[in-house]
Amino acid sequence: MSSIAPPLGPGGARAGRAGQFLVGRDLATTRPQRRARPRARVSPLLWIAVALVAALSLTTLRVRILDLQMRLGAAVHAEEELDQELRTLRVEVRELRSQKRLKERATKLGFGAPKDVRELRAAPPPGAARP
Repeated sequence: MSSIAPPLGPGGARAGRAGQFLVGRDLATTRPQRRARPRARVSPLLWIAVALVAALSLTTLRVRILDLQMRLGAAVHAEEELDQELRTLRVEVRELRSQKRLKERATKLGFGAPKDVRELRAAPPPGAARP
């Protein structure tokens, strides 16, 4: 085996098998030109169908959003009405629990202050031993 490189041919290419492929080629271009693949054409009807589906989807979404906004508005209105009713009922409960009103009502019904107070013992539960 020889460690000497083969001699260079014309243009500086090495002789031998690799050199055979370089003979007659234009080395100024970096890549050989490839043939352009023919692009598959998409039917215009398909594009129209895709656009139609997208438009219908967006329209459906807008209608749902409007429906939810309408429901939300109705719920807010109902909540405000219930809050007002709750305030009214709280005021009424405070008026009914008023000490002044209770005294007036008791005197109208003929109730008076107790003269003597008696404490009653609670009955023992059934089955309990009596003292």
